[in-house]
Amino acid sequence: MTLAVNLANLVDALGTDGTIADAKSVSDKPNTSTGYFDLPSGTTGQRPASPTTGMVRHNSSLGLIETWNGTTWTGLGGSATISSTAPASPTDGALWFNSTTGYLYVYNTNSWVLSGFSGSYSDLTNKPTLSTVATTGSYTDLTNKPTTFPPASVSDQANTSTGYFGVPTGTTAQRPESPTTGATRINTTTNYIEMYYGGAWVNVIYIGLVTLSYTGTATLTSVGNYNTLTFTGTTGSITATNVPSGALIEYLLVAGGGGGGNTMGGGGGGGGVLYGTITPTVNTQYSFTIGPGGAGATSRAANGLNGTATTAFGLTAVGGGGGASWTPITGSAGGSGGGGSSGSGAGGAGTSGQGFAGATATGSGGGGGGAGGIAPAGTAGVAGSGGPGFNWQSFGTFYGGGGGAGSGSGYSSNINAPGGTGGGGSGGTHSTAGNPGTPNTGGGGGGGGYGSADYNGGLGGSGVILIRYRFQ
Repeated sequence: MTLAVNLANLVDALGTDGTIADAKSVSDKPNTSTGYFDLPSGTTGQRPASPTTGMVRHNSSLGLIETWNGTTWTGLGGSATISSTAPASPTDGALWFNSTTGYLYVYNTNSWVLSGFSGSYSDLTNKPTLSTVATTGSYTDLTNKPTTFPPASVSDQANTSTGYFGVPTGTTAQRPESPTTGATRINTTTNYIEMYYGGAWVNVIYIGLVTLSYTGTATLTSVGNYNTLTFTGTTGSITATNVPSGALIEYLLVAGGGGGGNTMGGGGGGGGVLYGTITPTVNTQYSFTIGPGGAGATSRAANGLNGTATTAFGLTAVGGGGGASWTPITGSAGGSGGGGSSGSGAGGAGTSGQGFAGATATGSGGGGGGAGGIAPAGTAGVAGSGGPGFNWQSFGTFYGGGGGAGSGSGYSSNINAPGGTGGGGSGGTHSTAGNPGTPNTGGGGGGGGYGSADYNGGLGGSGVILIRYRFQ
């Protein structure tokens, strides 16, 4: 057999005694081959029994090149093992692609670590929960545990967002089983924001929305989340086209004011006022009528006429009482009573829950009562002012004010006694008639004066209806 030897390479590799003279003569050589370098290859079980640092081999079990680092076999690279179960006896750096889930893992420090996946965290079917993050030790032992925040760092902060803050929403049946004080939610059964306090759920604010259609002469105004319809005609109606559970509408019914009396006449009483709420029935039309004011007295022998009632929702607001004239002396009863006349005539009675009595005359006439209070007592010879009206929703808008009384000749009060806040007309002087109440307020007419002639009482103001409901 013939052995071919490359003498140049042999001389470089061998010493004079035929042994390898220097490791560098083998390893520290440039390699210009375009072929391959054949490494030993074997399974994990076929690894050398006593490896030395720097050994390199191909691990056919793991599909990667590995080296002995003096302590353990470490992967140098290669393709990942593709299987539905993790490879047995992996080394740090080994790659495994789970063919069932499609996730890539890297082996590190005795465990497989998720390296990458497509999709989002919510796509994971076996994502860890806090209870399974660690199998030994306690939560405080974790080095990569989620950051926690004290409550004050979350709640006691200024919020400059112009977006929104989501509030839990659900039915009454879906309330938490064990709520804590301060728990807040939207209850879709009752349409209230509710809070758990004192051992019970408490309604905080109603947020149900109502939609209405209407007929008649009305003005629509919006303030905040509420619409108000002010009806100023003689008839009208509303129909609720959407009414959530528990929804309410507010109403204010004001009758026509009473007319003022003649000749030191008493002021007319303010129209009766009714305020409240109803829960309307969907698509039911609610019709109503609005009463006009009573005429002022044109003779000293008869009182001013009472105002006409306003009706809605099965309720009746009573018209204001007419003011007394010279002869009848006593004011007429009504929603609010008319004022007295002729020196000491008594005021008329008001209707309970709707208005107050008129004032007794003190020389000149007495003022008419108002829906918000009695007419103030006059002084000797001074015509009395009208009583105050009802303050709608504390908005500073008054209705049903009493009329001021007429002044008498020879008495000290040759002035226009003012009508009550809420549309009451002022009284006449020694030589003028009483002034009318303001339309659509239910204010009483002012009493006529007395001087060189008799003077008529003023016309009572017409009534009005207000409907207020939440629309947004």
